[in-house]
Amino acid sequence: MSEEDALEDKSLVEQEPKEISPFDQYILSWKDLSKAPIDLWLIYANKFFNYHTFTTFVSSLAIYLSDVKEVSDNSLSIVFGLIGLGGFTFGLLLGNFADRHGIKLSLILGNLMHTLKYVLICVNQNIYFQLFVIIFLGAISVSLANPALESGIKHYTDTNYRTLAVSCYGSISYLAFLLSGIAIEILLAFGSKDEESFRLLFIYCAAVSLVAFILSFFVRDSNYQYISENQNEVVHVVKHSGWEHTREVLILKNFWRFFIVIWMIVIIRTVFYHQSIVLPLYMDRDLGDDTHYGAMIILNQIIIILTIPFFSYTIYYIGPYTMFVIVGLIAALSPMFFMLGASYSTIIMFIVITSIGESLLAPRILEYTYEVAPKGKESVVLAISYLPLIFSIMFAGISGGILLDNFCPEDGEKSCWKVWGIIAIITVPAVLILFIFRRSLENRKFESQPFVSCSKESQED
Repeated sequence: MSEEDALEDKSLVEQEPKEISPFDQYILSWKDLSKAPIDLWLIYANKFFNYHTFTTFVSSLAIYLSDVKEVSDNSLSIVFGLIGLGGFTFGLLLGNFADRHGIKLSLILGNLMHTLKYVLICVNQNIYFQLFVIIFLGAISVSLANPALESGIKHYTDTNYRTLAVSCYGSISYLAFLLSGIAIEILLAFGSKDEESFRLLFIYCAAVSLVAFILSFFVRDSNYQYISENQNEVVHVVKHSGWEHTREVLILKNFWRFFIVIWMIVIIRTVFYHQSIVLPLYMDRDLGDDTHYGAMIILNQIIIILTIPFFSYTIYYIGPYTMFVIVGLIAALSPMFFMLGASYSTIIMFIVITSIGESLLAPRILEYTYEVAPKGKESVVLAISYLPLIFSIMFAGISGGILLDNFCPEDGEKSCWKVWGIIAIITVPAVLILFIFRRSLENRKFESQPFVSCSKESQED
């Protein structure tokens, strides 16, 4: 080889792009995220205020209904069941609203419903009126606001830092939940379990929701268009009927795989939501002290906030589906600490393990949803992906009420450890299904026939 050829080969080698390590990619993602448009930060702020009021309300609802309104455990399970049913119904009806009418309008209307819900609960103490408002307006507000917020994360980010943006979105949610724990701790430590104390809490929720409502007006919509991964290309959302818009998602095989996976996550995530529904009543009945329930929420959220940035680094090594299986195992094992007896040490061990599981799971659900969602139909799929929260709350409320009534009643013989043992057992089938049927359920990026066999699109091909 001549000297000239050798120099040319050397030049070609030097021009080869240098492979970026996962750590360097991680650092670059943070730099890119800092340059994101203002709309992303408005979405973050909106999520913070929106989720803070939601978690404050849901975390105190079981105590309010049980101790103030004297609702029985079985009736409590019915209430949470109706809340979940309302969320499911309006999630299907309004899930495509952000796609068809824009993120901004969805946030404005959703936060308006949030604010109105708390105001009406404050001014009228009739239990049936309050339950109607909670179930009806609560379902509408969640169905409008949440898909819009999560669509906004994809809408205002680029692929090179989107996963990190999702992790930060999760951290903001848990920071909001942390402040909810502080609010409840103040209520239980310095207030009373009476109508007046809870009315003050609901007024506080209304005021915070009003801030989110005002911020919604500053979010920009790009004429109802979604910017594609190619910044020079714009994908126009076709305006047709709401049903047709949703049907174009329902005929995809990937959607139904995703739907089954989401249902398994519903069961797994139930363990985490028993912290809000079963744990405060368990502490009162078996431990004889629920005054520090708010402190348990604070501990839960501090652990999640501290671990989410660290665990976001796992995206370079562990895919979302694998993470679902890992978190399922964590969820199934975490309630076993209660077998050691009722004490703050066992509760803290439970909180630590479930907090780690939640910090691993929450950002990956949104990431997995983005993989499945067709362009221009993100809010439909995101509305479905929100089912783990809605149905986990519903299932936790129903199962928690039944289990408390049978094994940990307010009066009579108690075997409260059985409540947590059964909760652990419930999650096992979901973990096994995800593990055994992985090849059938995991999302497929390339598929020769993407439509379900009963659709007209499948017959045309």
